[in-house]
Amino acid sequence: MNVIETSELSHFYGKQQVLNKLDLKIPENSIYGLLGRNGAGKSTTLKLLLGLLRLQEGRICYWGSTEYDHTLFYRIGNMIETPALYNFLTVEEHLKMLDILFEKGTGRIDEVLELVGLSGERRKKASRLSTGLKQRLAIALALFREPDILILDEPINGLDPLGIIDIRELLLKLQQQGKTILLSSHIIPEMEKLCTHIGIIENGELKFQGDLANIPESGLEDFFISIIKTK
Repeated sequence: MNVIETSELSHFYGKQQVLNKLDLKIPENSIYGLLGRNGAGKSTTLKLLLGLLRLQEGRICYWGSTEYDHTLFYRIGNMIETPALYNFLTVEEHLKMLDILFEKGTGRIDEVLELVGLSGERRKKASRLSTGLKQRLAIALALFREPDILILDEPINGLDPLGIIDIRELLLKLQQQGKTILLSSHIIPEMEKLCTHIGIIENGELKFQGDLANIPESGLEDFFISIIKTK
């Protein structure tokens, strides 16, 4: 079952077309990597899926439905671009602020902090967190309301090698718990280690989509280069 599908999804900024008839299919419980160079259209695609940009052309379906309401977006957690954190709040206070809205209780705060590996940092202010820990906190905020889908824009961008490994292990753990994860990146080797499915986007067009196991043995990087050169 595909939990997200788009049909002929197109988008323009003024007269400039940035997406051209994308037909995405995101399988349930997959880690789907949207791969492309900077400016290829990845972030625009994710913003459209989240309703952050007005749908201009095409169709977006979640669980087979095109109906958008608040109950749908309760089932989706997201991190788009730079994490929006308050430097003067602690890690725990960020989650307490969400709890005012969603009323999950202190048990859920403890659970999420443990899940993302921030239990020992709960009283540390966001201003004192490393880039990797900020990414973990942003994912904790996306997870707090117990969504079925996570949509993450460049979650490993700017991290050092250890930070990348930490986020990879966290996302794999979440997939094992039944989450469907859609993430964008331009870091090809990491996508190869993490994803079950990939989509390659270039100049706003979807050049390839499929199971990572179907990529030629030469590797994802060679395949990516061959795709964008020949199509």
